[in-house]
Amino acid sequence: MKKTLADCFLAPEQFLPESALAVRNSQRLWFIDGRHGKRKHVPLLVAHVDTVRPAAMHGKDVKTGEYIFASGMDDRLGIYLALAVQSMRPHVDVLVTDEEESGRSSACQVTDKEMKKYGCVFNLDRAGLDYVDYDLANEGLKAIIEKHYPAGYGSFSDICDLPEGHCAMANLGTGCQDGHAFGSYVAIADMKTAYNRILAIVDTVADIHFAAPEKLARNDWFSRRRGSRLYSYPGGNATSYSDDYLYCQDNADADKTQYGPALSCHFCGFDLATSYERKEGLCLDCMMQEERIEKAY
Repeated sequence: MKKTLADCFLAPEQFLPESALAVRNSQRLWFIDGRHGKRKHVPLLVAHVDTVRPAAMHGKDVKTGEYIFASGMDDRLGIYLALAVQSMRPHVDVLVTDEEESGRSSACQVTDKEMKKYGCVFNLDRAGLDYVDYDLANEGLKAIIEKHYPAGYGSFSDICDLPEGHCAMANLGTGCQDGHAFGSYVAIADMKTAYNRILAIVDTVADIHFAAPEKLARNDWFSRRRGSRLYSYPGGNATSYSDDYLYCQDNADADKTQYGPALSCHFCGFDLATSYERKEGLCLDCMMQEERIEKAY
């Protein structure tokens, strides 16, 4: 049965197939296999089920009906798009992970053997309508993506914790805005745009293997892999980030880099002192102001 967006804001046990659930080292992940036919290589779509705020649908903008509001758009919208694409392109596999928001994505439990059949991997965990690759995509895959998405900046998502060296990977925009906020939302037009772009990319890459790029220098690799293979991070559905937030020291003087968090508040411009502030892109004072606005909402 095709899932609606509202379905994806239920507890995962209610909308993800029970047969797909695997628990490894106490972490949950779901592999939802497609129908591959004679294809040697298939695309994998990845999204995470955990959210910073409890997932809940708030409904459409009552004035225009052009926006959908919910808490937990990051990354329940990504799951919806992955399942919607798979319903139209059955050869695609879907992986749903957990604990990404706490920096220890269950993607790290995926094995090298499980990665061998994939020609490329697309994370659907990106706000807006651009993409980022964390230096995990080769030039061929980037050329295909950039026919549909402009390049952006980012710090971390599930693909950073997948086994490296098997294929090229990138994180594609879903249209989501303010994904960690109580009032996260998506413009319906942007969601449809993201869906159509993902379909077009999946069609182009079908049964093609895109080689993983050469491994980066230690500093860059270390900056990307801040998940459970390096440290244990606290958190869950309401996330507390570690103060050991890692970012590429070569780019530490830049406010936005391919690897690092924001170093100054997006609202007031003050320097961000803690890892939690850098992840959110806001200082604590502006976060408190945002909380007051959300309670009023």
